[in-house]
Amino acid sequence: MRIRKAKLNESKEISKLRRETLKKINICDYTSNQLAILIKTNSFKEIENKIHDRDMFCLIDNGEIKGVVDLRDNQIGGLFVRKDLIGKGYGKNLLVFIENYAKKLRYKNTILYSSKSAQSFYEKYGYAVVERGFGFIKGVKFSKIKMEKKLKWY
Repeated sequence: MRIRKAKLNESKEISKLRRETLKKINICDYTSNQLAILIKTNSFKEIENKIHDRDMFCLIDNGEIKGVVDLRDNQIGGLFVRKDLIGKGYGKNLLVFIENYAKKLRYKNTILYSSKSAQSFYEKYGYAVVERGFGFIKGVKFSKIKMEKKLKWY
């Protein structure tokens, strides 16, 4: 198992992984309208854009992408594990990797926006809820769970 930078030619595979996870795992977190927006924002074209404007990484095991995560400034985004591999340590490996990457960039903390179903996962690894509220994606209202973790790199 290794984690490396995402490649542009992997956009379709990353999109498929993220969209399938949203449909199977996060279905209980969102309304059908919200889920449709999230699926749309994870199209392969949107993934190509994300690869260009942030640091995106893939977890590769046995030659296949098993999970992805990205970092834009100090904000962790898009931590997704293939739907059939949830609970097998891939998410933890991606989270530890991206936190270490953020430390190398000298960030003092990381923030992320969690779904309801992922909140306990992040709390298990030291994240605390710092804000609850609402936001909009493409004109659709979403609840927000903003979480933060202080990083120790000194």
